[in-house]
Amino acid sequence: MLKKLLKFFFEDDNLRAISYYRLYSLLLQWAKDRRKPYSYELPNGISFPEDFWKNIVNLYHLTDTNGNERAVSVFWADGDLIFSTITEGNEKMVKSNSQVKITYTPKPNNNQYYTKEVFVDGKRYLTKEIYYKNLPQKIDITYLFNIHTHPAHSLNGQKQYGIFSAQDIKSFVNSNALITGLIRDDFTLLFKTTKSIAMAEHLKDQDITEQTLTNKYGFVLYNGRFNQKLFKILSELEQRESATNKEKE
Repeated sequence: MLKKLLKFFFEDDNLRAISYYRLYSLLLQWAKDRRKPYSYELPNGISFPEDFWKNIVNLYHLTDTNGNERAVSVFWADGDLIFSTITEGNEKMVKSNSQVKITYTPKPNNNQYYTKEVFVDGKRYLTKEIYYKNLPQKIDITYLFNIHTHPAHSLNGQKQYGIFSAQDIKSFVNSNALITGLIRDDFTLLFKTTKSIAMAEHLKDQDITEQTLTNKYGFVLYNGRFNQKLFKILSELEQRESATNKEKE
C-alpha cells in the first residue's frame, strides 16, 4: 500500500515531464559525449513554453491553408528558443536552412544593463534587456532540431494525417540531430537512441508506423496536443514491462 501511495505522489506521468531547458541540457550533454541516448534516459514527458506553442500552431494553420509543407529549424540562443525563418515547400516535401546571430550592446546612460538582440537570417527576431551580471561568458548558439508540417489528406470526407515519410526518416538518420519534429493536427517528436538502426535505401512510406518506428527501428516517439505536454509512446516491450511491474505491485 505504501509503495502505491509513493508511486501516486512521486511517479505520476504528469509530474515527470521535463522542461525545454532540461531537454536542451540533455541534448548538449549527449552531443558533447558524441553519443545517442539510451531509451531509459529519456523522460516520460516534455513541456514547452507558450511562445514555442504559438509558433507550432502558426505553422499548422499556414499548412492547413494551402496544403504545402512548412519547415523551421529550432535553435538555443543564450537561454531563448529561436525559430528560424519559415520555409515553404510543396505538398510532399520542404527544406530549411537559416543563420542565427546574437549581439549584446550596453544601454546608453546605464552601464548595468545590456540590450540582447537575436537576428535570424539578418532580421531582428528578439530584443530584451540583460543585467550585466547575467551576461554569458560565451555566446551559445546551438542548433537543436528541425520541425516540419504534414498537410491533411481527405479520406471519406475526413481529414487524415500521415506519420513521418520514408524520406523524412532517411534525412533524419543521415543528420547529426538527435531529434526531429512533425506537426500534423498534433505535435510529434522523434528521438534517436542507442538502438536506432540505419534505414535501408529501399525504405518505403508504407513501412513506417508508430509501431515500426519504436519496435523495429529503435526510435522513441513523443506525441501530444497543441499547448499540452508531450508524452512518450511506449514500444510493445515497454508496454509489457509496464504491465508486469503493475501486476507485481
